[in-house]
Amino acid sequence: MLTFVLLLVLLASAPEKVARSQLIAWILHILELIVGIFGVGVGISRLPDATSALAVVTPTAVGLVGLLAFVRHFLFHESDAKRLGWESNRAEFQYVLGFANLAFALVALLAYFGGWAVAAQVAVVLGYGLYLLQAALLHTWQSVYGEGRLRRLVQSALPALAFSLLMLYIAVNAMIQADLSLR
Repeated sequence: MLTFVLLLVLLASAPEKVARSQLIAWILHILELIVGIFGVGVGISRLPDATSALAVVTPTAVGLVGLLAFVRHFLFHESDAKRLGWESNRAEFQYVLGFANLAFALVALLAYFGGWAVAAQVAVVLGYGLYLLQAALLHTWQSVYGEGRLRRLVQSALPALAFSLLMLYIAVNAMIQADLSLR
């Protein structure tokens, strides 16, 4: 993973930085989709064994996706903002998105590699699913009322909405199976 990040940084600093940086932001986004679809797909295939499902979803759909999103939002913030149609002279918004994704990724990886209980993994997957659902709703709102309507809906809103709802489905299934309650 570190080698991959260093390769991306080197590509971004090469000539034609803007075009390469935009390409890298797209590649990172596509990698997030691939890893996320893999993690959630395998996780759902392992249901009703929620523990087994979380053993895949936690490190992939939260851990790796969160790390890739951090790299995209933080290191390639300008090109990612352009890709999203959120160009600005200030990168703080992108940094905050990156840090939020990094926080979820690190906790997911700690929960997985630390052998934390199912309840901790449920909390991580549920939290990331809710975080991404809110982002999906924002992208949906922007696709209805903003610019780039159909493009934004297809590229951002629908994939994020499907991904977040599937993660929530897995987390709720695991909560029920592990007999976790709100008390």
